[in-house]
Amino acid sequence: MLGCLPLATFAAAGDQCVETGCTGTYDNRGLCSRSSHYEPPALVDDYYQISNAGHLLWFADKVSSSYTGTINAVLLADIVLPIGPFMSIGLSSSVPFAGIFDGRDHTVDFIYVTSMVSDTYGLFGYVTGTVKNVKVRNFSFGMSNSFVNVGAIAQYND
Repeated sequence: MLGCLPLATFAAAGDQCVETGCTGTYDNRGLCSRSSHYEPPALVDDYYQISNAGHLLWFADKVSSSYTGTINAVLLADIVLPIGPFMSIGLSSSVPFAGIFDGRDHTVDFIYVTSMVSDTYGLFGYVTGTVKNVKVRNFSFGMSNSFVNVGAIAQYND
């Protein structure tokens, strides 16, 4: 699901989707018009620049797809996620979020986490790095297990 753009560039609303073979374009939320692809954020001074829902979904996918190492991000705007399940950033102790995430006092809105996507419940699932200055609004979850830890910002913080 990860795009193929050089990391120092990013797409804009109306730009062609960067996924190989996709003919869709990105809307102003960073979502592809023809697929479930997300707009990759720019990488500036080792921080992914997150300014729309597509950027955040791309970042969550990158961190949670067995990424190893440190990865950093900064929110540049309030984010309203599309309706539907959200995959927490950092899915387990073996695939945690291990970088710096600076929300710059912005808000992430409409997070819905379900056990159909993962067993982590929060904007972040497992954190071994630093998450700071971020607000969450309209957080909800659906689970199949009655014994689970939940946190709107993070489920586990090591």
